[in-house]
Amino acid sequence: MKTKFTVDRPKVNDDEIEKRKNFDDLVKKFKDQSLADAKAKQRSGINIKKLMYTSIILGVTVVCYVTLKQVLTTNNHQKNTSNTSETSTKLEELKSTKFIQPIEKKSNYSSYKINAQKGGEIKHHTQSVIKIPAKAFTNEQGIEITGDVEILYREMHTIPEILASGIPMRYDSAGIKQSFESAGMIEIKGMQNGKEIKLKRDKKIEINMASQKTGDRFNLYYLDTIAKQWQCLGKDKIVDENQKSNQEKNNLQNEISDNKKQKELLNKQINAIDLKIAEIQSKVNNNKTEIEIPKKPTAPIAASKQRKQFELDVDYKEFPELKAFEGCVFEVGEENKHYSNEFNQIKWNDIIIAQGTKPNQNYTLILTAGYRKEKLIVYPVFTGKNLEHAQQSYQKKLDNYNTIVTRKMEEEQKRKDAIEREIKKMEEERIALNKKLRAEENARSMSNLYAEMNDGKNYLSEGVRRIFEINKFGIYNSDCAKPFPTHTTTEGVFMQQNIELIPASVFLINHSDNMMWTYSTKETEKLKYDPKKRNSLIAFIQNKLFWCDTLAFSQSTKKREKTIFYFKEIKNEEVSAVGLKKLLNL
Repeated sequence: MKTKFTVDRPKVNDDEIEKRKNFDDLVKKFKDQSLADAKAKQRSGINIKKLMYTSIILGVTVVCYVTLKQVLTTNNHQKNTSNTSETSTKLEELKSTKFIQPIEKKSNYSSYKINAQKGGEIKHHTQSVIKIPAKAFTNEQGIEITGDVEILYREMHTIPEILASGIPMRYDSAGIKQSFESAGMIEIKGMQNGKEIKLKRDKKIEINMASQKTGDRFNLYYLDTIAKQWQCLGKDKIVDENQKSNQEKNNLQNEISDNKKQKELLNKQINAIDLKIAEIQSKVNNNKTEIEIPKKPTAPIAASKQRKQFELDVDYKEFPELKAFEGCVFEVGEENKHYSNEFNQIKWNDIIIAQGTKPNQNYTLILTAGYRKEKLIVYPVFTGKNLEHAQQSYQKKLDNYNTIVTRKMEEEQKRKDAIEREIKKMEEERIALNKKLRAEENARSMSNLYAEMNDGKNYLSEGVRRIFEINKFGIYNSDCAKPFPTHTTTEGVFMQQNIELIPASVFLINHSDNMMWTYSTKETEKLKYDPKKRNSLIAFIQNKLFWCDTLAFSQSTKKREKTIFYFKEIKNEEVSAVGLKKLLNL
């Protein structure tokens, strides 16, 4: 039997490996054996154990870890003991071998038809141009393809687009952890009749990519999905996108500068109006009790035949404070159990009247005769003509009181109306300023990534064109590698309400500088970030997306060397490049 050698065997891609994997039986055996071993060792007080198994499948070494976590509690520390297993609530990402894990499930490729024999030029909606040479494609067997082929093409320029694609942006070199700042990333595929096609070795496709970011600090990289790493291909060619003259560029810069100054002025004016409204409202709240309304007169009460009565025989010159009670008689309240007719026979040499137990209804009368002092609860009432005079006097006082109150209330209402008109005028002014501000923010500027063309298509409004050639389909990125932050280091703990999140990866987003770094679960034990920047965190676990927004990040709970970050689940409709762009405001 002759030995057969396979020469230049094609590399197996991720999808092919996934199709031929069958871990179900292997994992079941691991799980059953591991649980049996754990139960046996639990009796000897082993709480945590890691079991590692190695197997060779399809020529790939697979290492499986089974971690058993048990918390043993003792209910009785005397003769009888029983162990209760307590498991904290956790949501942990299942380990996946897929290198690219897209968050957005919906395909966002643009499809173009090209005649393989003639080649052609593709104009993408971002104004990028793809030039395909004639007779450039073969099938898996290396036979030249004829007829129409389908070119699938997409671009990723923003953090939300890159996040949704699931394409990794880590680039560790010489032991230094780095992440890419992208000037634009593309993915291109070729298909015919549902099968992938290849590019001939002597043929190259030219990519003329419209890029928002200027400068020559970016290198061109190709993503090797088999080796699972980025390969640096050198520099791309940079061409000024619109070939503007220096004067046009200066005019654009002046326009942007004026736009910025106008926005600053509008924000200053809006803040001034807000402060003035708050000041007025504060004065209104503090002046609520300043309306001076006179005391309402008390209506005279007619005497009751059922109560005992007496009147004072007093010299009002000697006791002027009693002048107000002239013409009235006093009824003895039922509260006075000690009162008798004897009180009427005594000549009292001093009398004091004070407020009683019921304001504006009764009074306390303090009578003194030598060493004797008596207190009576009395009710001033009127009889006969004195009652008529008292009622007439009361009516005049009541009319005068009502006139004063009406005038005061009208004055107060006028004051309130004037304040409301002033506030309304300022609020209308604020609305008008906000409209101007939104108009300025929507104006054309260097910070805009996309603008709307007349035909409704998106394109990169400013920047450059990055031109490069490729000799195989795949993912290409114009990138500048940047090191991870070094400012603040903490051990990150991720929570969603009372559930601990254990993602395979966590994405740290610096909103201030439009940068993103990827941390593995182990690396979050030393999570580094710049506290002076606006940061947020994204985690993807079991097909669910979680976000710790900039406010929650800034309010994170610090406990010694750990920091607890609280996440909220992102709605399904927001788990897309468009949804993430709105959510993250990037």
